[in-house]
Amino acid sequence: MTKQKNLKTDILDRGWKILSEKGRESLRLRDLAKESGCSVGTIYNLFHNLDEIVLRLNIRSLDIMYSSLHKELNHEGSLEEVLNKLGKAYVQFGIKNPLIWKSLFENLAIVPFPQWYREKVDGGIEVIEKTLEKTYGLDAKKAHRIVSFFWAAIHGMTSIMLNKKMEEVDEAYLNSYIDHCVRGIVG
Repeated sequence: MTKQKNLKTDILDRGWKILSEKGRESLRLRDLAKESGCSVGTIYNLFHNLDEIVLRLNIRSLDIMYSSLHKELNHEGSLEEVLNKLGKAYVQFGIKNPLIWKSLFENLAIVPFPQWYREKVDGGIEVIEKTLEKTYGLDAKKAHRIVSFFWAAIHGMTSIMLNKKMEEVDEAYLNSYIDHCVRGIVG
């Protein structure tokens, strides 16, 4: 079993390297098999398909992203200040890791997502919502609404920036956008 686990880890590590350096479209089972010294059939014995590999790599991405977002929750300040920091951390994650971000959010949807994946996605968001509830005395519905709307706004701007759908966005513009979103959502 250890040999199988090591091979699985090796395949995921090699997949991570490809994903982060070349992007999701460069991730192929044949290449992973060749680089890992196994057959494509062996990979199918370890994973259901390439989609599962992508989702497992996306879990690594989520861990990195949520780690940077959750750090911002530990700063003291007003709700507006914390949301502003969360927004900047989210955008910075996308800017520093564009290929990883695109794999997370622009990959073809797998319907339905496996339960283990859904739990990971929801768990990171729930930490943010619960922290806002506890720290700022918000009820669960309001915390969920704030996080959902803010996520959508910041996610949209990040997508526009990474896909170069508008002129270059400088830091001042981005900060102004985040400030406006925060005021609109909290206000």
